[in-house]
Amino acid sequence: MNRTQGSEDGASRADWTGTLFLSLTRAVYVGPARDTDPHQHHAIQICVALDEPFLLRPGPQQPWRPCRTAVIGADVDHQLDGRAARHVLIYLDPETPDGRRIVPPQSTSIAPLSEALSAALRESAAGAQDGQDADLYAAVSRCLALTPLEQRRLDPRVALALTIARQDPQRFTSVAAVAATVGLSPRRFRDLFARDTGIGCRRLMLWLRLHAAVRSLAHRSTLTESAYAAGFSDSAHLSRTFRAMFGIAPSALSRGVRFVDVED
Repeated sequence: MNRTQGSEDGASRADWTGTLFLSLTRAVYVGPARDTDPHQHHAIQICVALDEPFLLRPGPQQPWRPCRTAVIGADVDHQLDGRAARHVLIYLDPETPDGRRIVPPQSTSIAPLSEALSAALRESAAGAQDGQDADLYAAVSRCLALTPLEQRRLDPRVALALTIARQDPQRFTSVAAVAATVGLSPRRFRDLFARDTGIGCRRLMLWLRLHAAVRSLAHRSTLTESAYAAGFSDSAHLSRTFRAMFGIAPSALSRGVRFVDVED
């Protein structure tokens, strides 16, 4: 695959375009998907081709396989070439009840999605028109039977921490700081947070920082400005973290993608 370097973070000129729905615990991208570097991330990834199949392989020395759907387990090495065709890409935290239901714990495989579920996702995405982004995200959530955090029983202090995280992600860069804000010790807060949400605090903090950086880039800030705003030491730190998580440079995603913030 040919890549042309030419940006502050070494991004390919073949930017991604489409719509990315971001929440505290998941992301859903709908649109043309291009190629990624070999990478792994803790999120479960679900891929559904809406037009032509995508290419997928578990590592750089492995053969490419054409796929119409795939479920990639947490921390599984993989490389994707979307061939610029239209896809739905869904990222879920594996520690959430939804993640554990879709992919059992300790799963280290890449497997096809059930045909019934993939057909429902394709139908939902294909039926969405411009201006119906919220309807599309809601349809994807319904197809996967995703459970909003607000419908789970949360300790009031955990609920307050989530409110803080939504309103001011930078305050969530320190577990100790957030724990003190809600009147708990760091250890007690971590235990309650994991019990009620199924998400580790540190993973959520990293997700929030990446979320904040992408939002900053979407508002035309430079990579360096976005890195500092999200609590990364510099632009190189942000780019390394982003590439490790998603296999692409942050600017390749941010320049042509429309971002939509959604509640869980």
